[in-house]
This record gives sequence, structure tokens and C-alpha cells, in this order.
Amino acid sequence: MPWGKCLAYYSDTRSFPVANAQQTAAATGYTASRGNEVRIQNFTINPAQIVPGGNLKMTGSYYVMAPDGQQQVKVLETRTLHFYDPQEKAWKELGAESNPITAALGTRRADSQMGMPAEVAEGRYRVTFKVSALGREDQASQEVLIKKS
Repeated sequence: MPWGKCLAYYSDTRSFPVANAQQTAAATGYTASRGNEVRIQNFTINPAQIVPGGNLKMTGSYYVMAPDGQQQVKVLETRTLHFYDPQEKAWKELGAESNPITAALGTRRADSQMGMPAEVAEGRYRVTFKVSALGREDQASQEVLIKKS
């Protein structure tokens, strides 16, 4: 499945702020004593089952907070695609797409659309969304079933 290595070609990602640091602290109870914090609040993929050649919509939200009130931080959003190999009973990484950004502290939303090629194999797939910043990271995964109708 060589197309997995070209995940960026098959996907379109947008990342944007939804709450500033003050609003995020109020919503999450963040205090400076907690230090640097990166937390994914939610990650969903719709639909949970598609046919080969179909499209997936991924939505994630996360926050990045730091006690020293930095204005801008470097954040790396990564989406990794795995395929479950039933013969080996193991997940195999097919590829990853990383989106480096510079962002203000607070809450962000990351939306992505990914098209699956028509020749993709039927089976179980897993998409992992990982956010790294300030020496911390968090990740969340969701499975998708690709099956001819």
C-alpha cells in the first residue's frame, strides 16, 4: 500500500485557534503550577465506515498551555495511518502527515479531510492524531472500517 507514504497528497488540513489562553485556563482549570501542558480534548472521524475511494472527515481539538505566558509556541500536529494486518495480527504504519505551526497558547481546532484511493484494501484502519509542543505530547486514535458496500 504505497499510497500511505503520500498521506499529505490525499489529505487537506486546517488548524485554527478557538480560545485564547485566559479562556482555556477558565474552561480547563489550568493553573501555572501544572507547568507545560498539551492535551487533546476530542478527536473524531466521520463516517466510521467508508467504501474504497471514499472520504473521511477528521476533527480534533486540543490546548497548549505554559506557565510563563509565552506568546508563540511551536506545535506539531501529526496524523498517522495504520492498517490492521489480520495475518500477522498487528497494526502496520502506512504513513504520517505532520503540520508544523506557530501558535498562541490556548485551544485550537484541527480539521482534516482524507480521501482513500479506490484501490485501497478493505479492512480495519486506525488514524492517530498526535500533538507535540513544549516538550510534551498527547495523542488520540480512532478506527475506521473500509469495506465495499
